[in-house]
Amino acid sequence: MMDILPLFYYPSTWIYTDDDKTLLKCMTAVFEEYNNVKSFQSSKVCLDFLVKNQSPLSKYNFLKSIFNDESYGRLQHTPIDFDVTMLASLVNDPNRHNEITALVIDYNMPEMDGFSLAQACRHLPMCKLLLTGTAQDSQVILGFNKSLIHRFVQKSQVDMEDTLISYLKESSFLYFQKISAPLLSYLETESQLPLSDPVFINFFKKYCEQQNINEYYLIDKQGSFLCLNKQGHRSCLIVHSDRSIDSWLLAYGVEDELPSDELLMVKNRKKIPFFGIGKEAWEFNPTDWPNYFYTPHVLQGRERYFWAVLNL
Repeated sequence: MMDILPLFYYPSTWIYTDDDKTLLKCMTAVFEEYNNVKSFQSSKVCLDFLVKNQSPLSKYNFLKSIFNDESYGRLQHTPIDFDVTMLASLVNDPNRHNEITALVIDYNMPEMDGFSLAQACRHLPMCKLLLTGTAQDSQVILGFNKSLIHRFVQKSQVDMEDTLISYLKESSFLYFQKISAPLLSYLETESQLPLSDPVFINFFKKYCEQQNINEYYLIDKQGSFLCLNKQGHRSCLIVHSDRSIDSWLLAYGVEDELPSDELLMVKNRKKIPFFGIGKEAWEFNPTDWPNYFYTPHVLQGRERYFWAVLNL
């Protein structure tokens, strides 16, 4: 898959099933340091839960057909309305953390072995990681080659815990990345976004690490994000490019009420506009616009990006 930033990401739920009660308790405690965990000692009980479980994201419909669009009904057109600001509404959903993004399965279990469990829930979108003590089991390798199992880890390896945690973090990221890919393709119909620029992706990942940010939500078509750190503090990473600033100036820069020196600051990229999540300049008195201008940093990637942080 192409390396992109997910349009949204937040702590989710990992499922862990193992018939060894002691190991189940110990590993669950390890996993809980990083994410929500739901554990099962019975593979059949686990499968029953997974089959009946409903994804919290399933109730959201981010892409909506525009039935009254003049192109609607033409074979070569699929009119779509995508309100980017809807993504930020996920932050208010208390059930969002129940999204299951990974399944860790012990291979040797009495009721149903781990490979059979992986096969039984192969239609479910979470990544499946198999714990095995059998080094060269043909079924495990076959399951991996057929993508029924996305990773397998030997219980005997010295760094088993660290390896599992690394795989689980990667699995959660990939889960949201897969959901985001078709949404991003709609957003990039006119032009590419920073979310597919390797330079910006690398910058954003480091920014999240440095600021202890563990969830984020895209809030506009420029690439700005609503961010939450591990303490729940909210901030906005405001992002613009030369193109988005020029577009803003074309739309609003001719207002007579806007002081010319303030307008010049935007033209010269000394300031970037941001009026709030889901807010536009026309909703405010032009004389107040300078209150929503921020001094940016510059990041050179596929194009020039101008970014600033607003604490909420």
